[in-house]
Amino acid sequence: MSLETIDQKIAAAFSGPLARAVSPFRGGRTVVGEYDPVTGEQPKAEVNYTGRGVFGGFSRQIIDQQHILSTDIKLTVLQNELIGSDGLPVTPINDDTIDNLRVIDVQQDPAGATWSLQCRGTRIPAAINDWLMFEGLWNDGGAWSDAEAWNDGNAVNWALLAGIWNDSGEWHDNQEWNDG
Repeated sequence: MSLETIDQKIAAAFSGPLARAVSPFRGGRTVVGEYDPVTGEQPKAEVNYTGRGVFGGFSRQIIDQQHILSTDIKLTVLQNELIGSDGLPVTPINDDTIDNLRVIDVQQDPAGATWSLQCRGTRIPAAINDWLMFEGLWNDGGAWSDAEAWNDGNAVNWALLAGIWNDSGEWHDNQEWNDG
């Protein structure tokens, strides 16, 4: 069976029987160039990409709380659907950011059809990230824009509705956030 056939079958499963488990995501990284002694600067370029994948966990047998934490997220991505903003395929690397998660480890399956990514952090799905950016509460760097925008109540009201912020002003744990 050719790689193209495998890609087509997995893509069909992502769109068919697995559709409810598959989530769109956005990822990226900043690439720093070499130091330019004339300008005194290091040029930076953004590599942004989108894809679809299944966010899940790791089996208890491989969680060692040193290299793989119980809160780590396993993201399985169809390799040919990981596309950069320039329309070309992208290879994920360690320290990429995907929906506010930091990529810890990247593995490719033997057939070269999928990526398995070990991610760490608190996932903010693309749709929520878009809303936060639209409201001016979140910036492209994955940080809160300013305290004044946060304190206007919009984000707090949204977070209460989403169940990730409780009435006493504390974040729920990562697992509850990731379940949403």
